[in-house]
Amino acid sequence: MQIYESYLGSKYVAETTKTFILGEIHERALVEAQADVFSDLLGSYDILLDSTNIVVRHWTTWILAQLAFHSLTRGAVIAVQPCVRLVTLLGDGNVDVVEGACYTLSQISRNLDGARAVVEAGALDFIPELLESTNVGVQRWTSWILAHLAFHSFTRGAVVAVQPCTRLVALLGNRLRVQVAGLQLKQQVWIGKHAGCKGYKTRKPN
Repeated sequence: MQIYESYLGSKYVAETTKTFILGEIHERALVEAQADVFSDLLGSYDILLDSTNIVVRHWTTWILAQLAFHSLTRGAVIAVQPCVRLVTLLGDGNVDVVEGACYTLSQISRNLDGARAVVEAGALDFIPELLESTNVGVQRWTSWILAHLAFHSFTRGAVVAVQPCTRLVALLGNRLRVQVAGLQLKQQVWIGKHAGCKGYKTRKPN
C-alpha cells in the first residue's frame, strides 16, 4: 500500500486512480494508527486537498480525520499544518467536503496544539454559517469543534467571542443533535462560567 501512496503526489496519476487508493487508505486508517505507514499521504495532503476532484478532496479529509482521531498519529497530522487548507474547504461548494473538513478540524482540536492551530487558521469565522447548515453532519462536527475549543482555556475565549450559544440552543430542539450541542454548552457555561446563552439556564451540571 505504501507504494501506491507514493502515487498520490504525482500529477501524472489519474484522479480516478487516486480516488481508489484513497478509499483503500481510508479503510486502513480506521484500524491502524502509525504515522510512518501514512507518511506519503501526509506529505501529499496539500495536493490532494487542492484537487479539482470532489471525491479526492472528500476522502482526504476523512483520512486526515481518522489519523487525527488517534492520539498516536494526531501529532503527525498537526505537524504538516493542514488547518489553513482545511478551513478553506469550509467554504467548499460540496457539502460532503465541508463535512469532512469539519470532522477533521474537530479531531485536530482535541489537544491544545491542534486547538490553537484551528483557531489561528480562522475556522471560527465560519462557525455561524456552519451552524446554519441544513446538513446534520456539518452541524454535528461544528458543534464538536466548539466543544473541544471550549474545553481548552487557551481557546475558550475565542469560542465565546463568536457567540454561538443562541444557535446551539436552537439545535437542542433536534434529538439528533442534542448530545453535541448540549456538550458544547456545558463546556462553555460550566468550565468557563460564561453566561449569556439565551434560553439556557446556567447551573452546575450533575
